[in-house]
Amino acid sequence: MGAQSDAARSGVEAARAGVLEEVARLEAVARSSLDVGSRVREDPVRAAAITGGAAFLVLGGPFVVYRFIRRTIRRMLFGPPPEFPTSMLPDEVERTLRKMGAEGETARGTIERDFARYLAERGSFAKPSASQATGEILSSLLKPAARVAGLRIAREMATADPKTYGSRLDRARGRWTPEGEGPPTGEADAGDAANAD
Repeated sequence: MGAQSDAARSGVEAARAGVLEEVARLEAVARSSLDVGSRVREDPVRAAAITGGAAFLVLGGPFVVYRFIRRTIRRMLFGPPPEFPTSMLPDEVERTLRKMGAEGETARGTIERDFARYLAERGSFAKPSASQATGEILSSLLKPAARVAGLRIAREMATADPKTYGSRLDRARGRWTPEGEGPPTGEADAGDAANAD
Protein backbone atom coordinates (compact mmCIF):
# COMPACT_ATOMS: atom_id res chain seq x y z
CA MET A 1 0.00 0.00 0.00
CA GLY A 2 2.87 2.38 0.80
CA ALA A 3 4.46 1.89 -2.63
CA GLN A 4 1.21 2.68 -4.41
CA SER A 5 0.62 5.82 -2.38
CA ASP A 6 4.23 6.93 -2.98
CA ALA A 7 3.78 6.33 -6.72
CA ALA A 8 0.47 8.24 -6.69
CA ARG A 9 2.04 11.07 -4.71
CA SER A 10 4.98 11.34 -7.13
CA GLY A 11 2.54 11.28 -10.08
CA VAL A 12 0.50 14.12 -8.54
CA GLU A 13 3.67 16.10 -7.80
CA ALA A 14 4.90 15.60 -11.38
CA ALA A 15 1.52 16.71 -12.75
CA ARG A 16 1.57 19.72 -10.43
CA ALA A 17 5.09 20.64 -11.59
CA GLY A 18 3.95 20.33 -15.21
CA VAL A 19 0.95 22.60 -14.61
CA LEU A 20 3.10 25.16 -12.78
CA GLU A 21 5.63 25.11 -15.64
CA GLU A 22 2.84 25.66 -18.19
CA VAL A 23 1.45 28.53 -16.11
CA ALA A 24 4.93 30.06 -15.93
CA ARG A 25 5.31 29.76 -19.72
CA LEU A 26 1.90 31.32 -20.34
CA GLU A 27 2.69 34.18 -17.99
CA ALA A 28 6.06 34.76 -19.67
CA VAL A 29 4.48 34.80 -23.15
CA ALA A 30 1.72 37.17 -22.00
CA ARG A 31 4.09 39.54 -20.25
CA SER A 32 6.56 39.47 -23.12
CA SER A 33 3.91 40.13 -25.76
CA LEU A 34 2.31 42.93 -23.73
CA ASP A 35 5.60 44.61 -22.84
CA VAL A 36 4.92 47.72 -24.87
CA GLY A 37 7.65 49.75 -23.18
CA SER A 38 10.48 47.51 -24.35
CA ARG A 39 9.05 47.43 -27.88
CA VAL A 40 8.89 51.21 -27.97
CA ARG A 41 12.44 51.53 -26.65
CA GLU A 42 13.69 48.96 -29.15
CA ASP A 43 12.02 50.43 -32.27
CA PRO A 44 9.91 53.52 -31.59
CA VAL A 45 9.04 54.15 -35.24
CA ARG A 46 7.70 50.64 -35.73
CA ALA A 47 5.71 50.78 -32.48
CA ALA A 48 4.20 54.12 -33.48
CA ALA A 49 3.35 52.77 -36.94
CA ILE A 50 1.63 49.69 -35.50
CA THR A 51 -0.31 51.78 -32.99
CA GLY A 52 -1.30 54.32 -35.64
CA GLY A 53 -2.38 51.58 -38.05
CA ALA A 54 -4.48 49.91 -35.38
CA ALA A 55 -6.13 53.21 -34.45
CA PHE A 56 -6.75 53.98 -38.12
CA LEU A 57 -8.53 50.65 -38.60
CA VAL A 58 -10.47 50.77 -35.33
CA LEU A 59 -11.76 54.26 -36.03
CA GLY A 60 -12.93 53.24 -39.51
CA GLY A 61 -10.19 55.06 -41.38
CA PRO A 62 -10.38 53.13 -44.67
CA PHE A 63 -14.08 53.92 -45.03
CA VAL A 64 -13.60 57.58 -44.13
CA VAL A 65 -10.84 57.88 -46.74
CA TYR A 66 -12.98 56.08 -49.32
CA ARG A 67 -15.96 58.39 -48.70
CA PHE A 68 -13.72 61.47 -48.87
CA ILE A 69 -12.22 60.37 -52.20
CA ARG A 70 -15.63 59.47 -53.60
CA ARG A 71 -17.12 62.82 -52.50
CA THR A 72 -14.16 64.74 -53.96
CA ILE A 73 -14.36 62.95 -57.31
CA ARG A 74 -18.12 63.41 -57.45
CA ARG A 75 -17.78 67.16 -56.80
CA MET A 76 -15.07 67.47 -59.43
CA LEU A 77 -17.18 65.69 -62.04
CA PHE A 78 -20.71 66.86 -61.21
CA GLY A 79 -20.24 70.01 -59.16
CA PRO A 80 -21.51 70.68 -55.64
CA PRO A 81 -24.46 68.66 -54.37
CA PRO A 82 -27.90 70.23 -54.83
CA GLU A 83 -29.44 72.19 -51.98
CA PHE A 84 -32.05 70.43 -49.88
CA PRO A 85 -35.58 71.80 -50.29
CA THR A 86 -36.96 73.80 -47.40
CA SER A 87 -39.98 71.51 -47.32
CA MET A 88 -40.75 68.03 -48.59
CA LEU A 89 -44.49 68.65 -48.84
CA PRO A 90 -46.47 69.36 -52.03
CA ASP A 91 -47.50 72.97 -52.79
CA GLU A 92 -51.19 72.37 -51.99
CA VAL A 93 -50.36 71.08 -48.53
CA GLU A 94 -47.97 73.99 -47.98
CA ARG A 95 -50.70 76.52 -48.81
CA THR A 96 -53.11 74.85 -46.42
CA LEU A 97 -50.52 74.79 -43.64
CA ARG A 98 -49.71 78.50 -44.15
CA LYS A 99 -53.37 79.31 -43.75
CA MET A 100 -53.38 77.51 -40.37
CA GLY A 101 -50.72 79.87 -38.96
CA ALA A 102 -48.78 78.68 -35.88
CA GLU A 103 -50.68 75.42 -35.74
CA GLY A 104 -49.66 74.83 -39.34
CA GLU A 105 -45.96 74.89 -38.37
CA THR A 106 -46.60 72.22 -35.74
CA ALA A 107 -48.58 70.17 -38.23
CA ARG A 108 -45.80 70.59 -40.85
CA GLY A 109 -43.23 69.11 -38.44
CA THR A 110 -45.52 66.18 -37.66
CA ILE A 111 -46.28 65.51 -41.32
CA GLU A 112 -42.62 65.70 -42.33
CA ARG A 113 -41.57 63.36 -39.50
CA ASP A 114 -44.28 60.87 -40.48
CA PHE A 115 -43.23 61.08 -44.12
CA ALA A 116 -39.54 60.57 -43.19
CA ARG A 117 -40.51 57.55 -41.05
CA TYR A 118 -42.53 56.18 -43.98
CA LEU A 119 -39.54 56.54 -46.31
CA ALA A 120 -37.23 54.91 -43.77
CA GLU A 121 -39.55 51.93 -43.41
CA ARG A 122 -40.32 51.63 -47.11
CA GLY A 123 -36.85 52.40 -48.39
CA SER A 124 -35.78 54.46 -51.34
CA PHE A 125 -37.71 54.15 -54.57
CA ALA A 126 -34.78 55.23 -56.71
CA LYS A 127 -32.76 52.62 -58.56
CA PRO A 128 -29.09 52.53 -57.63
CA SER A 129 -26.85 54.52 -59.96
CA ALA A 130 -23.54 53.37 -61.40
CA SER A 131 -21.60 55.35 -58.80
CA GLN A 132 -23.60 53.76 -55.97
CA ALA A 133 -22.97 50.30 -57.41
CA THR A 134 -19.27 51.09 -57.71
CA GLY A 135 -19.26 52.29 -54.12
CA GLU A 136 -20.87 49.07 -52.94
CA ILE A 137 -18.32 46.98 -54.84
CA LEU A 138 -15.37 48.96 -53.45
CA SER A 139 -16.85 48.78 -49.97
CA SER A 140 -17.20 45.02 -50.22
CA LEU A 141 -13.53 44.85 -51.26
CA LEU A 142 -12.31 47.20 -48.53
CA LYS A 143 -13.98 45.35 -45.65
CA PRO A 144 -12.01 42.10 -46.04
CA ALA A 145 -8.79 44.01 -46.70
CA ALA A 146 -9.29 46.06 -43.53
CA ARG A 147 -10.07 42.87 -41.60
CA VAL A 148 -6.86 41.18 -42.82
CA ALA A 149 -4.81 44.25 -41.95
CA GLY A 150 -6.40 44.38 -38.49
CA LEU A 151 -5.61 40.71 -37.89
CA ARG A 152 -1.99 41.26 -38.94
CA ILE A 153 -1.65 44.19 -36.55
CA ALA A 154 -3.25 42.18 -33.72
CA ARG A 155 -0.92 39.23 -34.42
CA GLU A 156 2.07 41.57 -34.43
CA MET A 157 1.05 43.07 -31.11
CA ALA A 158 0.37 39.67 -29.51
CA THR A 159 3.60 37.98 -30.61
CA ALA A 160 6.02 37.35 -27.76
CA ASP A 161 9.23 39.31 -28.03
CA PRO A 162 12.07 36.75 -28.15
CA LYS A 163 14.50 39.21 -26.56
CA THR A 164 12.47 39.57 -23.36
CA TYR A 165 10.84 36.12 -23.29
CA GLY A 166 13.77 34.35 -21.55
CA SER A 167 14.03 36.83 -18.69
CA ARG A 168 10.25 36.89 -18.26
CA LEU A 169 10.19 33.07 -18.16
CA ASP A 170 12.89 32.96 -15.47
CA ARG A 171 10.96 35.45 -13.34
CA ALA A 172 7.68 33.60 -13.83
CA ARG A 173 9.31 30.28 -12.91
CA GLY A 174 10.62 31.93 -9.76
CA ARG A 175 7.10 33.02 -8.83
CA TRP A 176 5.36 29.72 -9.66
CA THR A 177 7.98 27.16 -8.60
CA PRO A 178 7.56 26.05 -4.96
CA GLU A 179 10.32 26.96 -2.52
CA GLY A 180 13.23 24.55 -2.47
CA GLU A 181 12.71 23.28 -6.01
CA GLY A 182 14.70 24.48 -8.97
CA PRO A 183 13.07 25.30 -12.27
CA PRO A 184 12.32 22.29 -14.47
CA THR A 185 14.97 21.60 -17.06
CA GLY A 186 15.45 19.41 -20.08
CA GLU A 187 12.59 19.01 -22.54
CA ALA A 188 10.65 21.96 -21.15
CA ASP A 189 13.54 24.33 -21.92
CA ALA A 190 13.77 23.05 -25.49
CA GLY A 191 10.01 23.63 -25.84
CA ASP A 192 10.43 27.15 -24.45
CA ALA A 193 12.93 28.04 -27.12
CA ALA A 194 10.58 26.72 -29.81
CA ASN A 195 7.63 28.68 -28.36
CA ALA A 196 9.60 31.93 -28.24
CA ASP A 197 10.15 31.79 -32.02
